[in-house]
This record gives sequence, C-alpha cells and structure tokens, in this order.
Amino acid sequence: MAVKYRYLLGIIVGAGLPFFLLSAAAMNWSPVADGSTLIPGAAPMFVTAIAVLILDERLTVLKSVGLAVIALGIASFLYSSLIDLNLELLHGHLLFLVCSALWAMFTISVRLSGLKPLEVAAKLRPGDASVAIALGWCYKRTHRLAQAIDAVPRAQLHDHAADVARDRTGPLGARHGDRGGDQRHGDGVDPV
Repeated sequence: MAVKYRYLLGIIVGAGLPFFLLSAAAMNWSPVADGSTLIPGAAPMFVTAIAVLILDERLTVLKSVGLAVIALGIASFLYSSLIDLNLELLHGHLLFLVCSALWAMFTISVRLSGLKPLEVAAKLRPGDASVAIALGWCYKRTHRLAQAIDAVPRAQLHDHAADVARDRTGPLGARHGDRGGDQRHGDGVDPV
C-alpha cells in the first residue's frame, strides 16, 4: 500500500525524534507528572481541532463540552505556573502542549494513512528509537542540543554498520550464497 508522504511525515514527526526531544526538553523545566498529564490529556483537544479545522468534521455539542473541560484543565496547569511567576515551569508546560499537538498530528496521520499498528511501528523504525534515546540522554546530561544533534551521524553510521554486517551474514549467521554446495550447478553437490 502506497502511503502519502505527508502522512508518513506526520507519523514520524508526531511520534518520532522531534516528539521525543521536545518532551525530554520539557522535562528539564516541568515535572514528569505534569507531562504525563498534559500530553495525553490535551491530545484529544488538538485532534478535534485538526479534524474540525482541516478535515471539515462536525463539532458536536458533546465534543464541545469535552473540549471545554480539557481547556479548563490546561488553563489550571498554566495558571499554576503563572500565579507563582515560575517561567521555567510555564516553559515546560508549553513544550508539553507542543508535544501533545505533535501527538495529535501523529494520530490524525495514522488514521488517514490507513496503516495498521504494526505497519506504523515499522515506518517509525526501531533503530530510530536508539538514536532518540541517545540524543535524549546526551541532551539531558549536557544541556547542549547542538552536541546531541552532532551525535546523530555517528549513531546512524553505527546503526548502518550493524545493518550491513547483518545483511552479509544473513539471519542464521551463514554468508549469503553459502548453502552447502556450488550454486552454479544448483545440485547442492561440490563439483569434482
């Protein structure tokens, strides 16, 4: 099945490295508990906004009430950081909301792509998760995003070298073409 590139981009950006890096950065300024509340809690609001504004879906009364409740919850988070004049906390909360919007973009892109969950996981590539973890760790330790981004080519080179080594040996460790006989004759018996 051919998937439009804009949906693949929405999947990769919405749940891939950009989402991971932003959420890791937000955790420098806000508690993880706030992120685990804001990201999934605000996502339905962003999904509905995208569906209504871009996809021309109808906004029912029930959805409107639900969105109002979500907006009130978000406002309470933002109010708590504003009332204390804690700009770092506010910065983290706003980044968590950006992450929530990215997750909403992922959700809409998956829905429109028609991909099944395992196909989505394959598109995101598990190899990218190791790069994301390495970047997040690097950023968390150094607080220097440029250094973390500079580490990407090295991580990709390492990932590519592992793929090449695996491709050369095959799934069982035998070299390709080494099947116990001379492949030119096709009989599995070494020529005399």
